[in-house]
Amino acid sequence: MVGPFMGHTKLAPVGVCGQITPFNFPLLMATFKIAPILATGCTGVLKPADQTPLSALKLGQYMVEAGMPEGVINILPGYADVGEAIVQHPDVSKIAFTGSSNVGKNIMRSAADSLKRVSLELGGKSPNIVFDDANFEAAVGSASFGCFLNSG
Repeated sequence: MVGPFMGHTKLAPVGVCGQITPFNFPLLMATFKIAPILATGCTGVLKPADQTPLSALKLGQYMVEAGMPEGVINILPGYADVGEAIVQHPDVSKIAFTGSSNVGKNIMRSAADSLKRVSLELGGKSPNIVFDDANFEAAVGSASFGCFLNSG
């Protein structure tokens, strides 16, 4: 308390969270998006990459079998139009996107109209620093392996 003023933080769910994942590491990325939704008491709509929807759908099946209440996590496979619909939907309060910089820019523009909360993990495909004393061939091999490991 400072003078006649008091400030505090109130933790509250933000509401419906739209989650859009890339093609690489499809199951891992789905869980990375779903876990914070559940931990913060929110609900979510997950749109997996159109190239790799099956692992997210299987995860959704397991969540239902485990007793997840209907509607807490919704999985909507599809193409870019599905992602756009999630971003533009008035009941979605937050968007989390992992993918290309160009799509991220479009999401940011679209979300600005309704002041949605947005988190973006964009572009920058696995930068590496290789020092002069490193084994260059080994570094290239390791960087390539890490970059393309489990690409969908």
